[in-house]
Amino acid sequence: MAANSGWCCWPAFRCALSSAIYASHSYLKAAAKRGIAPDDWAAHDWIGLDDTLAHLEQARWLAQNVPPGRVRMRVDSLLAMVDAARDGMGMAPLLCHLAGAERRLQRLADPDPCFDTGLWLLTHRDLKDTARIKALTRFLYEDLGAALG
Repeated sequence: MAANSGWCCWPAFRCALSSAIYASHSYLKAAAKRGIAPDDWAAHDWIGLDDTLAHLEQARWLAQNVPPGRVRMRVDSLLAMVDAARDGMGMAPLLCHLAGAERRLQRLADPDPCFDTGLWLLTHRDLKDTARIKALTRFLYEDLGAALG
Protein backbone atom coordinates (compact mmCIF):
# COMPACT_ATOMS: atom_id res chain seq x y z
CA MET A 1 0.00 0.00 0.00
CA ALA A 2 1.44 3.39 -0.94
CA ALA A 3 2.31 5.68 1.96
CA ASN A 4 0.10 8.46 0.59
CA SER A 5 -2.87 6.28 -0.34
CA GLY A 6 -5.11 7.79 2.34
CA TRP A 7 -5.65 4.56 4.24
CA CYS A 8 -4.86 4.69 7.92
CA CYS A 9 -1.74 2.81 8.79
CA TRP A 10 -3.30 1.27 11.90
CA PRO A 11 -6.19 -1.18 11.89
CA ALA A 12 -9.60 0.00 13.00
CA PHE A 13 -10.17 -3.61 14.08
CA ARG A 14 -7.91 -6.64 14.35
CA CYS A 15 -8.47 -10.16 15.66
CA ALA A 16 -7.32 -13.73 15.06
CA LEU A 17 -9.66 -16.31 13.57
CA SER A 18 -9.09 -19.75 15.08
CA SER A 19 -9.36 -23.11 13.33
CA ALA A 20 -9.54 -26.71 14.49
CA ILE A 21 -10.04 -30.16 12.96
CA TYR A 22 -13.70 -31.09 12.41
CA ALA A 23 -15.68 -33.93 10.85
CA SER A 24 -19.36 -34.70 10.56
CA HIS A 25 -21.05 -37.13 12.91
CA SER A 26 -22.02 -39.27 9.91
CA TYR A 27 -18.42 -39.43 8.66
CA LEU A 28 -17.11 -40.34 12.12
CA LYS A 29 -19.70 -43.09 12.50
CA ALA A 30 -18.79 -44.59 9.12
CA ALA A 31 -15.04 -44.34 9.84
CA ALA A 32 -15.16 -45.43 13.48
CA LYS A 33 -12.85 -48.42 12.95
CA ARG A 34 -10.01 -46.07 11.99
CA GLY A 35 -10.08 -44.23 15.34
CA ILE A 36 -10.34 -40.48 15.79
CA ALA A 37 -7.26 -39.70 17.88
CA PRO A 38 -4.68 -37.42 16.20
CA ASP A 39 -2.38 -40.42 15.71
CA ASP A 40 -5.14 -42.01 13.59
CA TRP A 41 -5.83 -39.02 11.34
CA ALA A 42 -3.50 -40.10 8.50
CA ALA A 43 -5.85 -43.04 7.81
CA HIS A 44 -8.86 -40.76 7.27
CA ASP A 45 -10.33 -39.01 4.26
CA TRP A 46 -9.58 -35.28 4.15
CA ILE A 47 -10.98 -32.24 2.41
CA GLY A 48 -8.21 -30.11 0.97
CA LEU A 49 -7.87 -26.66 -0.53
CA ASP A 50 -7.03 -26.07 -4.17
CA ASP A 51 -3.97 -24.17 -5.39
CA THR A 52 -5.71 -20.80 -5.21
CA LEU A 53 -5.71 -21.14 -1.40
CA ALA A 54 -2.27 -22.74 -1.01
CA HIS A 55 -1.07 -19.67 0.92
CA LEU A 56 -3.43 -20.38 3.85
CA GLU A 57 -2.15 -22.06 6.99
CA GLN A 58 -4.80 -24.77 6.66
CA ALA A 59 -3.45 -25.70 3.22
CA ARG A 60 0.14 -25.76 4.48
CA TRP A 61 -0.83 -27.96 7.42
CA LEU A 62 -2.66 -30.39 5.14
CA ALA A 63 0.35 -30.60 2.80
CA GLN A 64 2.66 -31.39 5.72
CA ASN A 65 0.42 -33.74 7.71
CA VAL A 66 -1.94 -35.58 5.37
CA PRO A 67 -0.76 -38.15 2.81
CA PRO A 68 -1.74 -36.85 -0.66
CA GLY A 69 -3.74 -40.00 -1.36
CA ARG A 70 -5.98 -39.30 1.63
CA VAL A 71 -7.19 -35.94 0.26
CA ARG A 72 -10.48 -37.02 -1.30
CA MET A 73 -11.55 -33.66 -2.65
CA ARG A 74 -10.28 -30.09 -2.96
CA VAL A 75 -12.37 -26.96 -2.68
CA ASP A 76 -11.82 -23.35 -3.63
CA SER A 77 -13.23 -21.63 -0.54
CA LEU A 78 -13.30 -22.06 3.22
CA LEU A 79 -17.11 -22.00 3.11
CA ALA A 80 -17.11 -24.89 0.62
CA MET A 81 -14.76 -26.75 2.97
CA VAL A 82 -17.29 -26.40 5.81
CA ASP A 83 -20.10 -27.57 3.50
CA ALA A 84 -18.12 -30.62 2.36
CA ALA A 85 -17.21 -31.58 5.93
CA ARG A 86 -20.82 -31.12 7.05
CA ASP A 87 -21.93 -33.40 4.22
CA GLY A 88 -19.61 -36.20 5.39
CA MET A 89 -16.86 -35.97 2.77
CA GLY A 90 -14.03 -36.20 5.33
CA MET A 91 -12.11 -34.34 7.98
CA ALA A 92 -10.90 -30.76 7.59
CA PRO A 93 -9.23 -27.86 9.41
CA LEU A 94 -12.14 -25.42 9.63
CA LEU A 95 -12.61 -21.91 10.97
CA CYS A 96 -14.19 -22.33 14.40
CA HIS A 97 -16.63 -19.44 14.00
CA LEU A 98 -18.09 -21.15 10.92
CA ALA A 99 -17.89 -24.82 11.91
CA GLY A 100 -18.91 -24.28 15.52
CA ALA A 101 -22.38 -23.21 14.39
CA GLU A 102 -22.92 -26.46 12.46
CA ARG A 103 -24.71 -29.07 14.57
CA ARG A 104 -23.68 -31.86 12.19
CA LEU A 105 -19.97 -31.19 12.80
CA GLN A 106 -17.85 -32.35 15.72
CA ARG A 107 -14.61 -30.66 16.72
CA LEU A 108 -11.91 -33.32 17.17
CA ALA A 109 -9.23 -31.20 18.82
CA ASP A 110 -8.78 -27.82 20.43
CA PRO A 111 -8.07 -24.90 18.10
CA ASP A 112 -4.47 -24.98 16.95
CA PRO A 113 -2.60 -21.65 16.95
CA CYS A 114 -0.75 -22.77 13.80
CA PHE A 115 -4.02 -22.13 11.91
CA ASP A 116 -4.66 -18.63 13.29
CA THR A 117 -5.61 -16.18 10.57
CA GLY A 118 -5.52 -12.44 11.12
CA LEU A 119 -8.53 -10.32 10.28
CA TRP A 120 -7.90 -6.60 9.82
CA LEU A 121 -10.23 -3.78 8.91
CA LEU A 122 -8.54 -0.61 7.69
CA THR A 123 -10.26 2.75 7.43
CA HIS A 124 -9.59 5.63 5.14
CA ARG A 125 -7.98 8.56 6.91
CA ASP A 126 -10.83 10.87 5.85
CA LEU A 127 -13.49 8.54 7.32
CA LYS A 128 -11.94 7.34 10.57
CA ASP A 129 -13.71 9.98 12.70
CA THR A 130 -17.18 9.65 11.16
CA ALA A 131 -20.02 8.35 13.32
CA ARG A 132 -20.68 5.34 11.06
CA ILE A 133 -17.07 4.18 11.14
CA LYS A 134 -16.85 4.71 14.90
CA ALA A 135 -20.07 2.70 15.38
CA LEU A 136 -18.75 -0.13 13.19
CA THR A 137 -15.42 -0.17 14.98
CA ARG A 138 -17.15 -0.25 18.38
CA PHE A 139 -19.36 -3.15 17.22
CA LEU A 140 -16.39 -5.09 15.88
CA TYR A 141 -14.39 -4.68 19.07
CA GLU A 142 -17.21 -5.35 21.51
CA ASP A 143 -19.42 -7.92 19.80
CA LEU A 144 -17.56 -9.60 16.98
CA GLY A 145 -14.21 -9.57 18.78
CA ALA A 146 -15.76 -11.25 21.82
CA ALA A 147 -17.55 -13.83 19.65
CA LEU A 148 -14.39 -14.70 17.74
CA GLY A 149 -12.22 -14.82 20.83
